[in-house]
Amino acid sequence: MVEYCSADHNNERLGVAWGAAVVLAVEPDDFAPQADQFDIWRVEWAHSADIGPSFFVDDGLTPTQVLSSWSPDIGLAYEDDYVAEAGDV
Repeated sequence: MVEYCSADHNNERLGVAWGAAVVLAVEPDDFAPQADQFDIWRVEWAHSADIGPSFFVDDGLTPTQVLSSWSPDIGLAYEDDYVAEAGDV
């Protein structure tokens, strides 16, 4: 079971039109005590999906910093009031 799920299906699309599956976990699941007479396995995977139009423009400068402000003090008139958030983009 573990080998089937992790090796055979990692990077597959599993019938969906977006990104390939990434298997995150294949392990026994002891969560339901009422099902002790069964062997229960938890199979966890993820798909990446781009839903809707892209936020990003392919030309121009790529942002390198995250800035924040509070509404209604937003926009070009308040550019000097924005606060740089920690971390890189």
